Amino acid sequence: MARNNRRPGWALCLQFSLLVLGSISLAIFVLFQDHKSPVDAAEPVNTWKESFDLPFQIDSDMWALQHRNHTQLHRRATDVNQDQDYTCDKENPCSNGACCGESGVCGYGKTYCGLGCTSNCDAKAACGRDSESGHAKCPLNVCCSQFGFCGTTSDFCGGGCQSNCRTPASPSSGGDVRNTIIGYYESWKGESSTSPVDIALLPVEALNGLNYAFAYIYPGTYEIVPMPGTSEESFSRVTDAKKRNPDLRVWLSIGGWTFSDNGTSTQSLFGEIAADMQKRSKFANNLYKFMVQYGFSGVDLDWEYPGAGDRGGLERDVTNYPLLLQMIRSVFAIRNRDFMISFTAPSSYWYLQWFDLPELMKWADYLNLMTYDLHGVWDEHDPFGSHIYAHTNITEIDASLSLLWRNDVSPSKVNLGLAFYGRTFELEDPSCFQPGCRFSGAGAKGPKTDTAGILSFGEIQDLIASNKGSIFTTYDNVAGVNYMVYNEGKSCQCLGISFDDKTTFQQKIDFANARGLNGLFIWAIDLDDDNFTALKSVTGTDLTPIVRESSTLSYFNIDKCYNSRCGIDCVEGFTALVTLKRFVARRGALPIRRLVPGEEAAGIATKGAMWAKSRLHSVNVETAQISVVQAEQEPSAVKQPAVQRRWKLANQ
Repeated sequence: MARNNRRPGWALCLQFSLLVLGSISLAIFVLFQDHKSPVDAAEPVNTWKESFDLPFQIDSDMWALQHRNHTQLHRRATDVNQDQDYTCDKENPCSNGACCGESGVCGYGKTYCGLGCTSNCDAKAACGRDSESGHAKCPLNVCCSQFGFCGTTSDFCGGGCQSNCRTPASPSSGGDVRNTIIGYYESWKGESSTSPVDIALLPVEALNGLNYAFAYIYPGTYEIVPMPGTSEESFSRVTDAKKRNPDLRVWLSIGGWTFSDNGTSTQSLFGEIAADMQKRSKFANNLYKFMVQYGFSGVDLDWEYPGAGDRGGLERDVTNYPLLLQMIRSVFAIRNRDFMISFTAPSSYWYLQWFDLPELMKWADYLNLMTYDLHGVWDEHDPFGSHIYAHTNITEIDASLSLLWRNDVSPSKVNLGLAFYGRTFELEDPSCFQPGCRFSGAGAKGPKTDTAGILSFGEIQDLIASNKGSIFTTYDNVAGVNYMVYNEGKSCQCLGISFDDKTTFQQKIDFANARGLNGLFIWAIDLDDDNFTALKSVTGTDLTPIVRESSTLSYFNIDKCYNSRCGIDCVEGFTALVTLKRFVARRGALPIRRLVPGEEAAGIATKGAMWAKSRLHSVNVETAQISVVQAEQEPSAVKQPAVQRRWKLANQ
């Protein structure tokens, strides 16, 4: 799930009409790569690299060589709706590994692999009579077509279907997914030297769950350790959020994309632990002690991905992964602790096929489905061209969910993923920016995310607000996503961006409710803007920003600061620094002490706002503003140290 190594899952299915001795149609799948996690390769703790990229990135070259794309089993909802040519010859074998028949068409069985076959003539079908065993079934209980391909559309499940031909009905609506909102927090952001985001400044009062992403596992000892670029103190900083929201569940998310990346010392750890009972027990007990030590409420396993050969997975992972969850559940039960368990799962068929969902769900409380990163710059390896498609799409999400229903996963245990970021492309033709148009590469890096091909929600809002160059936004009501075109005027460097806003977030929430899902999770809450616009849209609540300490207010004349009365705006010439909360208790108003000379207004405002928000759940409030005139910096001035305890309550 997750990122800085992350997190997610996408895919799609392309249908082709082929002519063989008449008109027959068959579908070939192209599987696209899934969401990454953030950091680079990990070495033993004391030598782990300190630098890392955001989890959205992937190793494009490796991906191209292995040709393992992720895929949803359905046509793109926004495709150009034209049949693609999927012919072959001796010099151009079938890209899906099928036999190239005498007719120049890909397929299986005697017609394609027998007399006249020109390449891949020993290939076996994925399922059915032309498979290795002669009766193999498709993973995840999807349909096996008459031609030996796996899929979920009528081309596979209709006439001639060989097995698993039923199409499960979509679940009916349930409760309100807003009753369970989980936010992932990128732990490395708390210690970033360029764009730090302190968990203490995020409105955790609006969440039901907070996922710390990510913790790592130390090779050999199987102890829980910080990931590269973070410290042990970050664990306590995140669990301290429960002081501001006593009902908050804080989860420890272990793994991520980079944790299982090729060439790392950690790639094999999940599989190594899961394969041995003693190692499972050792890890589970280490995990229990760690969670007790730091005050975590649950564990979220982000193994990307068991069983997948291109990610170091082995066939045994399929049966061993549920055993790992079973061991963790047993240790929690023996200790009589109600710690919860979740795991992340991709929305792509290629990676999801290695998850034994019925067995995993016996031991997990929730499945977090990564329904973002369905498309991105990695689509440049699509054999049919580099086409722009949104990285989140309700039509494709619905097809991914159908894979869960085929395996009897209860929707009441599924959380839908929402992305607080957008995917960006450099357009090949600036005049063509609709889905299906071509791109020439990844969009330029953002100032905060510093990663090509991605902009945080906050960066997108800054881009819109700055209105530099030419900006055009369009809403795709079918996919439930926005497209934006931005031209900086640099010789037609036009960027196409797919992203969510209040309208599309609500559309996905309505969709999740219609499917009876349990809740929502966000990757990631630290990617929001300073006003928490995205989080407000998802939660449906008004959130008061906690003012961050500003270097521009480090030097000022304290005598020019004053407190306004409740509900009164600043007088002309003054700027509102922050709206504070004044508490009303049984004995009346408890006034906040006035500022005294020498105190730093920005620091005071921040501390005051944090103090106030931590008690909003149990008291009534009135509001008052602190105002400060914009003062010029004096080079000779010495910055005052932050005062830890700025506010006191007068006893009444």
